[in-house]
Amino acid sequence: MTKKANHKFDTIHKIKVLFNIKSECKTEEDIVENIGIGDKQVEYVTIKLFVDKVIHNKNFGVTIDNYKICKDEAKTLFN
Repeated sequence: MTKKANHKFDTIHKIKVLFNIKSECKTEEDIVENIGIGDKQVEYVTIKLFVDKVIHNKNFGVTIDNYKICKDEAKTLFN
């Protein structure tokens, strides 16, 4: 359990670096508030999906391409 929590914190930090966020981010909600791209609901689902995929799939890294994949998947949920 602790290992997954640490992995989640590390993943959130990597996403923060990916988007060049300077403010403090400890949760997915913090990231959504700081990136401000598009619809907040879609962004929230995208970030949650992104973090989950990185944590549970060792071949899914924190890259902009993988973020775009998650964003496309999140958009299909709202359509």
